[in-house]
Amino acid sequence: GAGGGGNVGEIFELDKDKNQRWKITIPVGYPVDAQYVGGNRVVVAEYQGNRVTERDTLKGEIKWEYNCGGNPFSVQRLPNGNTFIAMQGRLIEIDRNKNEVWSYQRPNNDIVRARKLPTGEVAFVSNLGAQATFTRMDARTQKINKQFNVSPVQMLFGSMDILPNGNVLIAHYNQQRVHEYNKDGAQIGNAINIA
Repeated sequence: GAGGGGNVGEIFELDKDKNQRWKITIPVGYPVDAQYVGGNRVVVAEYQGNRVTERDTLKGEIKWEYNCGGNPFSVQRLPNGNTFIAMQGRLIEIDRNKNEVWSYQRPNNDIVRARKLPTGEVAFVSNLGAQATFTRMDARTQKINKQFNVSPVQMLFGSMDILPNGNVLIAHYNQQRVHEYNKDGAQIGNAINIA
């Protein structure tokens, strides 16, 4: 979990019985997304800090840091050790030495969800006004492989996941629900209420 009040944030891990395993406090930077990456380490998207950090889970000390040049809202450590970072106007992948190995720039600052997939594709949701669009594209060529409309996403913070069967789960923070879409864009069942 990541979140907190004001600029102060907490990142913590719970076990299956909801007992806290560890917690670190980040006094500035406004952490909005985190991923445990093993070895007592966690990567954190610090939205107001314009950076992604890798911290130890024992004391919260920064072990690695990347200045994004924008406000990151999602971070993902990839199996090859690279880090995928999502910002409203840009998606990037950097290597361990902080070299940019891939990027995608949007003409509008409209990206609200994003993930790099095991297939090498990048999936993202863009939201302009009352219309939101899910896009799945080949990262190398930036050719769009699939695109369909989804329910509008009113809040930047939240996540999305692609299931092994190709279905898409999109969290809607303000609505306190999750929508599931099949790989062709049809909504599956009713939205799951998480309130």
